[in-house]
Amino acid sequence: QTTLIVFSLRGKNRSKVVCEMGKSKKRPQVFINFRGKDERHKLLPHLKHHLERRNVKVFTDEEATGELVENLFKHIRRSQIVIVIFSINYLESRWCLDELVEVQKCLETEKLAFVIPIFYKVEPSHVKKQSGKFGARFTSLKENYRKSRIKKWKKALRFVAKSIGLTYEKRSSISEFDFIMKIVDRVDIALNKIASMDDGNSFPETSRGESLLIPELAQFFEPVIINNIMQAWPVFHHHLLKEKERLGEKD
Repeated sequence: QTTLIVFSLRGKNRSKVVCEMGKSKKRPQVFINFRGKDERHKLLPHLKHHLERRNVKVFTDEEATGELVENLFKHIRRSQIVIVIFSINYLESRWCLDELVEVQKCLETEKLAFVIPIFYKVEPSHVKKQSGKFGARFTSLKENYRKSRIKKWKKALRFVAKSIGLTYEKRSSISEFDFIMKIVDRVDIALNKIASMDDGNSFPETSRGESLLIPELAQFFEPVIINNIMQAWPVFHHHLLKEKERLGEKD
């Protein structure tokens, strides 16, 4: 399916310029890394619901039941964004930590565009240093796994926790619903940035197949039909002047 946006040029010459915004793309995927014990029946279902209402495909380990952890990593690499929910029992799970190491790798190799850490009733500093009540859960893992693996986990925790994220405190002044919507809005912002990077060198075309940039539409065009939200293109004024001249419109 394609989205058509039709504009009528202001002035005596009412020639129409038809701009095809391009074929609809696959739904962007967001991978959520979380501790099931803490969030499976709390924050997670509500977050998934509101992301999916924004046409975002959400992937969690629930969708990969029975798969090898290596296959789960493929879903991380196929995602545009990873949301990491740090909760009080997060460090009890080696699965969470192994996923986190993969997230770090993908960010460093640019296979992943964004990570959004969520500090849910835990302190960001406790995550970075594995301290406080949050860090206390790490003790049993350190006793049962090799030092090399523990080192990777610690490095990934510091790496992801230093990214700009969102914090929900135990005595927060906002409701959990409002906090969830803040996460959804943050995802929207990140996806828009990704889209602008992906589409930075592609522009819509006129009905004659000629390249056309559409900046400052209100100044030059009247929208006639808009079937979808249009994303902004870079402003190159000379392209508009050439287009106006081609259609016989004088300044």
